[in-house]
Amino acid sequence: MHRLLAVLALAVAVAACGSSAPSSRPATASAKSGDLRLDLYVDRSVWRAGDLITGTTFFVNTGGTPVVAYGSGMGLVAYAFTEVDGSRVLDNVMSADCGPHDLPGLDGQTYRLAASGATSSDGADAWIAAANDAGGAKLPAGTWDITAQADFYVGGYCGAGKEILLKATTRVTVLP
Repeated sequence: MHRLLAVLALAVAVAACGSSAPSSRPATASAKSGDLRLDLYVDRSVWRAGDLITGTTFFVNTGGTPVVAYGSGMGLVAYAFTEVDGSRVLDNVMSADCGPHDLPGLDGQTYRLAASGATSSDGADAWIAAANDAGGAKLPAGTWDITAQADFYVGGYCGAGKEILLKATTRVTVLP
């Protein structure tokens, strides 16, 4: 019986090594201000060019008192993608409108990782068009910093309350 288990374990290990998908640990980062915390979780730290990079950000109120955060009507979290040792940047894009977002005590909101941006008419930013995807982001080969950012106000409407900026950045590698 032990020999059969050892053979099965070896077969699983060999099959995993032959897989075409990179295998790695998740890439994570957090930022905190008082009871408000931003947790970025990217499903893997190593990807292949053309893969849909996926992840989630949890914007959490760890305190027991509900908070009303005032920020973009698109939501409180946006993403930026910056090439390490390169010049490509896909900055976060948020609408300028201001609206309330309820954060009950000990609860939060979940945001899926997504790229947003625009391309120039001359096609110079074609990689940005390729990066944009409703369910994640597609990045060219290289090392990339992914930043989840929440910029909002508490204690009053946008501009009138206390501004809070939370940024959580993690690094991923995209193989050719």
